[in-house]
Amino acid sequence: FACQIDGEPRPFQDVQLTELVNGLDRPLKMISLPKSSSAQNNSKFLIVEQTGKIQLFDLRSNSFKTSLDLSDIVTDPDTNPEGGLLGLALHPKFPNVKRIFVNYTYGSKLKSRIAEFSINDDFMINRSSEKIILEIVQPYSNHNGGDIVFGPDGYLYAGFGDGGSAGDPQSNAQNLKVLLGKMLRLDIDSAQPYAIPPTNPFVNNADAKSEIFALGLRNPWRFSFDRVTGDLWAGDVGQNRLEEINIVKSGGNYGWRTMEANLCFKPSNNCNKEGLIAPITQYERSQGVSVTGGYVYRGRSMPSLVGTYVYGDFQSGNIWGLRYQDGKVISETLLLQSSSKISSFAEDLSGEIYVINHEGSILKFTQNSVSNQPESRFPYKLSETKCFTSLKPLVPVESAVKYEVNSPLWSDGAIKDRFAVFPKSDSSHKVVAYTESPWEFPNDSSFIKNFYLPQKVGNQIE
Repeated sequence: FACQIDGEPRPFQDVQLTELVNGLDRPLKMISLPKSSSAQNNSKFLIVEQTGKIQLFDLRSNSFKTSLDLSDIVTDPDTNPEGGLLGLALHPKFPNVKRIFVNYTYGSKLKSRIAEFSINDDFMINRSSEKIILEIVQPYSNHNGGDIVFGPDGYLYAGFGDGGSAGDPQSNAQNLKVLLGKMLRLDIDSAQPYAIPPTNPFVNNADAKSEIFALGLRNPWRFSFDRVTGDLWAGDVGQNRLEEINIVKSGGNYGWRTMEANLCFKPSNNCNKEGLIAPITQYERSQGVSVTGGYVYRGRSMPSLVGTYVYGDFQSGNIWGLRYQDGKVISETLLLQSSSKISSFAEDLSGEIYVINHEGSILKFTQNSVSNQPESRFPYKLSETKCFTSLKPLVPVESAVKYEVNSPLWSDGAIKDRFAVFPKSDSSHKVVAYTESPWEFPNDSSFIKNFYLPQKVGNQIE
């Protein structure tokens, strides 16, 4: 009969990595470039090389062109493996606003610098246009963080580690008077070099830096916003036991150095956990030694991954996927074991995900062309469910029974239609209703709930 959902979604393991390009010099980040007046395609990317260059990569022609060269200024990663050109963000209103932002370390007395440059429609960056946004003195050579990302609110988010060494010897991560060990949020449009967003959590605290968005981070290495929910996901590199993933919220304290993930660090026992936010997930050193934050997959080519947060480990090459719902992880799976030194993930305009291999290559997540998994009949499209006779407008099958509930939940003003489709009625296919207990429905029953928001058309609400 119609509207019988059969099978299960294809499993997570039905993915692979396909190499797109190699020959890069220690790539750390890649951003997808929007269409502009002279670049009417979605195949262009900017790639950060830790040694100081930003390369313009055209996927269609498989060609490179240097967009910016700061190699004579940035820290040499041969002498400081955690220094160099570390972060890149394009103004969200490009090409109308031709500004790009980078994060790099430099100087004999090490500093982290966020700087702005102008960029043209051909994605060439004008080096002489540099404007310094923010500088932070680094007391040690490691834990520089360096990722910068624009949020859906239009503000620039910047992640910095605790200042380095081991064990946060200066207690920076819990000190609101310093910017180290923090996630910062800056308004780079309202003032020069920047303004403080009025909704920053410590803006009215005289004992805190108003740039701070969240604290208690050891070395946030790569973070991203879910393009659907707006959640800020971050990987935070552990000390010597645990690696962690956090959803970073305004004013949140993520525990370092009191905690390493969900374990006490200083003191090693009976630490005060009050007010500290536990990680979404964590893993031990047997699975990897340096977490790399990723993206929530919102592409279309791999339906089984939609809504899955994909992240990895720099040393082991392991790549995991987790699903998070109603404040908890509902599933977590090892997607694959790669041979890459995963320095970063990337997301293109369509929501497809890429892996940045620090050893010089870019790889793309693709559906496994030869899967060992059994074929699934699970429908991935409404048209494949056989539950509707029309999709525009949405009309359920004739056998669908419309019903209502006594206490419908509020859903941001959405109107909901509910239908049930039951197998052909006979003595073994009955609905049994109870006043105090859950109802019983025959096997192979299907239930449909359709949400739609009223829209104003002319002077009428439809």
